[in-house]
Amino acid sequence: MNSRNRQLVACVCLAALMESLDCFIVCISLPAITATSHVPPATGSLVLTAYFTPLAATLLLYGQLGRRFGQHNLFLWGILFFTMATILCSLAPSINWLLLARVIQGTAAGAFISVSSGLLAENIEPKMLGRSFGYRSMAQSIGIFVATPLGGFISHQLGWRWIFLVTVPFGLVALGLLLAMISKRRIKSAVVPYSVNLVSLITSMLFILLFILFFQLGEYYGWLSLSVSLIGAAAIFFLLVFIVSERRASAPMVDLSIIRKRHYSLSLLSSTGVMMVLSGNMFLFPYFLTRALKLNLTEAGQFMLIYPATSVLFALISGKLSDRYGPVRLMQGGTFFLLLSFVFFTPEISVMSLWSAALFILLFSLGINAFLPSTNHLVMSVATLEQKAEASSMLRLSMRLGMTLGIALAHLVLLFEDEVTQILRKLVIFSSLNTQDPFFVATEICYGMCAIIVCVSWFLTLSLSRDAHLKIAEC
Repeated sequence: MNSRNRQLVACVCLAALMESLDCFIVCISLPAITATSHVPPATGSLVLTAYFTPLAATLLLYGQLGRRFGQHNLFLWGILFFTMATILCSLAPSINWLLLARVIQGTAAGAFISVSSGLLAENIEPKMLGRSFGYRSMAQSIGIFVATPLGGFISHQLGWRWIFLVTVPFGLVALGLLLAMISKRRIKSAVVPYSVNLVSLITSMLFILLFILFFQLGEYYGWLSLSVSLIGAAAIFFLLVFIVSERRASAPMVDLSIIRKRHYSLSLLSSTGVMMVLSGNMFLFPYFLTRALKLNLTEAGQFMLIYPATSVLFALISGKLSDRYGPVRLMQGGTFFLLLSFVFFTPEISVMSLWSAALFILLFSLGINAFLPSTNHLVMSVATLEQKAEASSMLRLSMRLGMTLGIALAHLVLLFEDEVTQILRKLVIFSSLNTQDPFFVATEICYGMCAIIVCVSWFLTLSLSRDAHLKIAEC
C-alpha cells in the first residue's frame, strides 16, 4: 500500500474511530447526562434518538449527493460539521440545546458514513481493498473498546460535557490529512451529473425517519398507542408514494441496474440479517450476564469488552484473507461461525457458565468480523465507478435498518416475556422447557430467532459463486 493509500485509509479509520467512540461514550454517559440535566431516563434516551434518526434518514440523500458533487467533498464536509457539532454538544446549556446539537451531529455523521466505503473503493487498488475495510472495522472496534472505561471515568471525574471533546482531535487530524490530499490532487472521486427526483428524495427520507421512530417510540409508548400507530401508517404511506414515484420517474433515484446484480442484492439482504443479530445480541446479552450469571453492572461491562478487544484482531485478519481468498468465502465463513455460536449457546442458556459465555462471545466476534469487512469488499467490487457512492449509502442504510429491527424485536420479546412464556407452556411441543423462569424462555426465543436469521443469511452467502471476486465485470 503506497503513501497515498495509507493516508486515505488513515482518514477513513479516524472518521470510523471518531464516530464509534462518540456513539458508545455517550451511551455510557447517559446516566450522568440525565442526572445533571434533571430529566427522566426516557428523556435521556432522546440523546441517542436525536443522533441515530437523522443519520439513517439522510444516508440515501448523501449517496445521491456523493454522485453529484464527489464523495471526497461530502466526506470532508461531513467530518467538518460533525466536529463542529461535537463542540456544540459540549457547550449545550440545556438538554434541549443538546438534542439540537445531536441532530446536527447525526446529520453530519451520515455524510461521511454513507460514502466512506465508496471512497475507499474508488481510490484503493482491488488487491488491497479488503484489507482497507479490515482496518476500518478495526478502528471502529478500538472506539467501542476505549469508550466503555473512558466514558465512565470522564463523566465521573470531569462531567459529561468533556466526553464530547474526546473525539475532536481525531476529527481535526482527519480534516488535515484530507485537505492535504485534496490540495495535492492525491484523491479521486467520480462526479456523475443527473437530475434529482425530489418526490422520491423527500418521501424516502420521510419513510426512513418514520420507520425508525416507529420502532424506537413503540418501545416506550406502546406499539398500539395512537401516536405510534399513526407514525407507522405514515411510514407505509410514504413508502408507497416513493415506489410509485420511482416507477414513473425517467431518472429514478435508486439505480435498478445495481439492485439487479445478484451479488449486490444478496449482500444487502444478508447484511441486514446479520446486523439484526448483532444489535439484538448486544442489547440482550448484558441482561443475560446480570440476570442469569449474577454479574453486577461493572463486571458485565468488563465482560462485554471481550467483543471489541477480539474484534480488533479478527477484523484485521479477515480483511487480509478477503483480499487473498475473495470476499464470498469470508462471508460464508462468518455466517457459519455466527450460526455455530447460536446453535451452541441457545440450548444451554439456563445452565451456561461464565467460560461458556466467553466462548460464545469469541465465536460471535469471529463471525461478525469475518462477515462485515468482506461484505463491504464484495459490494464495492460489483458496483461500477458511477454506482459506488449509491452502493455505499444503500449498504449502510440496510445495516442501520437491520440494527433498528434487531433491537426492537429483542426488546419486544423481553417486554412480553411473561405472556410469551404462558402461551408456549400451553403448547405440547414446548411443555418440556428447561426452566420456569420467563426470562430464560424469552432469551431462548430471541436467540432461536437469531439462529434462524443467521441460517437464512448463511444460505444467501452460499448461493453466491465463490469466484465472485474474479467475475466483477460480469456481475
